[in-house]
Amino acid sequence: MSREVIWIDDDAKGLLRPLGRMLRKRRLVLHTSSGVSDGADVLTKKSRADVRVALLVDVILPFSKQFGAMSHYLGIALAELAIDLGVEAIAFLSVVPPADVHDQVQRLRAHDGDNLNSLVQFLADGAGE
Repeated sequence: MSREVIWIDDDAKGLLRPLGRMLRKRRLVLHTSSGVSDGADVLTKKSRADVRVALLVDVILPFSKQFGAMSHYLGIALAELAIDLGVEAIAFLSVVPPADVHDQVQRLRAHDGDNLNSLVQFLADGAGE
């Protein structure tokens, strides 16, 4: 079964491009998206496929009509969607101080925290493949 990482970050194809190369070197299929709507579409599509899926998401993403202006931290909304879709591993990549999103992350953990921040394990599991 293939392992795929969905990376939603408006800097994925710019400043953070070396991270994408590193993930591809680990034989991961990498899907990048810079926006919330496109990212949600990829999450939904891939969660229904016969693949192991992980999410790497920026906490702050550009505004989206689909997710509304409920928060400056639209990456949190995508993480909640990923949990609901059964995505195997979720990790945040952001410059936001952890204290600023503490309550939102605790809410996600209460929802189903087993897959939060387990991207390292997801990567390690496939290292021998």
